[in-house]
Amino acid sequence: MGSISPGKMIFISGFVLPNANQFHVDFENKPWGTDIAFTCVFRLIPKEDHNVIVLNSLTNNTWGPEERITEDFPLAPKDFFEMTINVEQEGFKPTPFLYNMGSIYPGKTIFISGFISPNAKHFNVNFENKPWGPDIAFHCDIRLKDKVIVMNNFTNDVWGPEERVTKDFPLVPRDFFEMTILVEQEGFKVSVNNKAPLTYSHKLVPLNILVPLNILVPLNIFPYLRIDGDVVIKDVRCQ
Repeated sequence: MGSISPGKMIFISGFVLPNANQFHVDFENKPWGTDIAFTCVFRLIPKEDHNVIVLNSLTNNTWGPEERITEDFPLAPKDFFEMTINVEQEGFKPTPFLYNMGSIYPGKTIFISGFISPNAKHFNVNFENKPWGPDIAFHCDIRLKDKVIVMNNFTNDVWGPEERVTKDFPLVPRDFFEMTILVEQEGFKVSVNNKAPLTYSHKLVPLNILVPLNILVPLNIFPYLRIDGDVVIKDVRCQ
C-alpha cells in the first residue's frame, strides 16, 4: 500500500469463511514484521461471553495494551464485509463505508445494496459535504428495532426536525436489501426493496435554493456518501 500518512484511506473487502474463528488486519514494517503499528482482530467465536474487536500494536516483541470493542459487533461467518481504515494525525480509525459520489444534481440516481446484520438495530445513509460532516444534507436512519425510517438533516451542529415513516416497513435482520435514492429538483426520493418511494425535500443551501430558481446544475457541496451501522455494503453505483 506504499507509505502511510495522515489523510490516507485503506479500503478492504472480502468474505468471512463459514467456520471462521477470527481474522485480523495488520500494518507491518515488513512481511510478518517484528513491528506492527496497527492490528485489528475480529474474534467471531464468543470469548468472555461475547464477540469482540481487539485493537493493538507490537514493538520489540511486546504487545501494547489492548483496546476492546464489544458493542454492535458487525460480522458473522459467511458475511461479505467492507472495511475502511482512515489514517489520522492521532492514529488509525476503522470507519464506516465511505464513497465519493461526485456531483449531485436533479436526475442523478444512487443505487445501494447490501446485507443487514443478524442482530441489527439500525443503519443510516448520509449525504455529506465532507467525510463525517459537519453538514449532512440528507440523513436516512433505518431503525429495525422500532420499525421506523427517520429522515433528517444536520447543519451548524443542530439536527433539523425529524420526518418519520412507519407504514410498510421494508426490512428485517439478515435481509439482502436494495435502496435507490433519486435526486430531484424538490428533494430526495428514496425507495427500499421496491416499496413506494419516500420523499425528503431539500433543506440546506445550496440544494434548497435551486427549487424556486428552477436551476439544474451539478453540486459538489455534498459529494460524500457515508453508510454506518449494522449493515454490510455489497455495491454502490451512480448514474
